[in-house]
Amino acid sequence: MPPTLVVLVALAQAGYLAFLNSDIYFVWGDDYDFLLLRGTINDENVGLLAPHDDHWSTVVVLIYKVLFHFFGMREYYPYGLVTIGFHVLLGLLVYPLMRRLGVGQWTCAAAAVIVLFLGAGAGAVLWSTTMGTVGALLLGYLAIYVGTRFGFSGNGLRAVWVILVLALMMSGVGITAVAFVTLFVLSAYGRRAAALVFSVPTAVFVLWYLSYGRDGAKDPLDSAWDYLQMPTYIWTALTHGLERATAIPGSGAVVALVLVVGVLTVRATTAPLLKHLAAAGLLATLFQLTLAASTRLEFGVESFKESRYAYTVVVLLLPSVVLVIDRVLAMVPRPAPLAALLAAWLLVAYVVHGEHLFHQDQKDRTFVTDPWPGIMRGMRAAAQADERVLTQDAIEWPNARFRPDLVVLPEMWDELPAGEATAAERLNAERIFFVGVYRETLGLPSPDAWEVKLRSGFALARYQDGCANYAASTDGAELSVEADEGGVEIAIWGPSSSLTTHLERRGEVSSPRSWQVPVGETSFIGTSAEFADLVITFDKAGQYLICS
Repeated sequence: MPPTLVVLVALAQAGYLAFLNSDIYFVWGDDYDFLLLRGTINDENVGLLAPHDDHWSTVVVLIYKVLFHFFGMREYYPYGLVTIGFHVLLGLLVYPLMRRLGVGQWTCAAAAVIVLFLGAGAGAVLWSTTMGTVGALLLGYLAIYVGTRFGFSGNGLRAVWVILVLALMMSGVGITAVAFVTLFVLSAYGRRAAALVFSVPTAVFVLWYLSYGRDGAKDPLDSAWDYLQMPTYIWTALTHGLERATAIPGSGAVVALVLVVGVLTVRATTAPLLKHLAAAGLLATLFQLTLAASTRLEFGVESFKESRYAYTVVVLLLPSVVLVIDRVLAMVPRPAPLAALLAAWLLVAYVVHGEHLFHQDQKDRTFVTDPWPGIMRGMRAAAQADERVLTQDAIEWPNARFRPDLVVLPEMWDELPAGEATAAERLNAERIFFVGVYRETLGLPSPDAWEVKLRSGFALARYQDGCANYAASTDGAELSVEADEGGVEIAIWGPSSSLTTHLERRGEVSSPRSWQVPVGETSFIGTSAEFADLVITFDKAGQYLICS
């Protein structure tokens, strides 16, 4: 019954996750490296082997290229399904692997459920670019399954090599996958077998790193003392991930201690290989968190509470969890109906909690991504009207790699979400990417100074040499200028250190956008949004000189 039950549960969970995935769209900057800079656009190709940050991600690049060929950027759904598929396969693989190690079938089923309903790691499951993380962990476990079934020599060893090289080509977590498998083989089969497993994947990785990977290597921090923070980062990721998985406040340290004690003291007489795998998983967890901390300190310790770290922690510690569960069950006298009911209740509680975390993560993501299909349609509409992108900054920090100048190319129009942009969608896209504030001219048409419309808080002082001097009597003074075909631009000098802009057209009003400007220096402010009013609001009262 358990194998059939596990498959049915996995299929049901796959359907639930696919449903959650259906309302998400691309927004995080990692997506756009794979979508825009890997050959999908003519003359924009950094290459298959170029690192993604400091990750070797060739397999992910190939998956994105295939999906882009069929789906473009019209929908996120197919990309997200790949990550979900890897996650479900990992949950399914856990069952036969643990059975091979001698674990009872119901404990193996519980292990599969722990992975499948790992809502604590929802950020790794519902984000398309983390297919590299999930895929590398899947391949690490697959290598162990293949090795324990066919041996770590001969054809079995060659298969393990191929699997681990593929794991390395998924993400930096592939390095941890190699470490995980090597540590297991070292503990269970000895140094010679471990050296053989380690040799080929490591040689391939070193060759890639020397040829390509160095370009993505992060520079060391300015102060070596900052690296003393690493234990705090490691402990935060470890305990927060476990606490989030259990839903018990403050439980992370206790669970970690129980798992460590279990690995050190439990004798797995019925499943001796399980203890070797548990020890390897524990060390691999510390290795992965150390690797992450050494390259991610600049993001702050709070970033190590992100759910993608929890996913890696729980998946790598899973053999330790199974070891402890197996030991506890061995101590319970049979039959034990009350113990079975308690175990079932705990498992159901874990499932419900996990589904809640998956749903919450989906809500958080859609809150950010919901506007973006419309923004894409709006960008296409603006580009089709020959409007020019004036800023690359997408406002939201996750979009650091977004390239609006590439998205608006004619060859991309058919790859963007289908349908005509509404007036509001176009104006929203224009206020983000088709307005610019710079210290040099934008090269747009410029009106006479007297054509500037004073909205509130401004009074005209005088005209002088094609410029107008205006007095802002209050903070938040506002003026506007109308763009004709080809856009509009004005030059402003004044006391403001920041200003906001928004666009108005035929009754539609966009949200504002904030800009920092140098005090006492000339700023050029313009928009290429044709037949729209560019409205500018200044944060400081005082004298402003506006020139054409």
